Amino acid sequence: MSGETVATAARAAAAELAWELGQPTLEVDVEVALYAVASNAETDTRPPRFTDPVAVAGLVLALTQFAYQVYSDQKKKHARKPSHESVAREIRIRQSDSGEAPNARQRILDVVISEVIKAADDEDDE
Repeated sequence: MSGETVATAARAAAAELAWELGQPTLEVDVEVALYAVASNAETDTRPPRFTDPVAVAGLVLALTQFAYQVYSDQKKKHARKPSHESVAREIRIRQSDSGEAPNARQRILDVVISEVIKAADDEDDE
């Protein structure tokens, strides 16, 4: 998994969602989350600040990492770039909670998936 692709997608998603979600510091919070995850990469532990499930920056980063993994898995399995719809469908199926996601979380997921696909396509084109 490309950490730079995940970071690029997380930053883009945060920029798009910040004002829409009423979280003007979301971009900064995502940068802090990216730094915290990178600095704890060798210990494979998540910093305590991001264990709270309502932390929007942590949610954006977690969904970005998850979406990129699904994208990569589908690309390997089918030997082609997956569509937004197929990535979104698999993520919804694999989510642990049952029922429909709340509107804000659904919007975050849609933006994250779009940004992951865009960043991964850009990475493939290099």
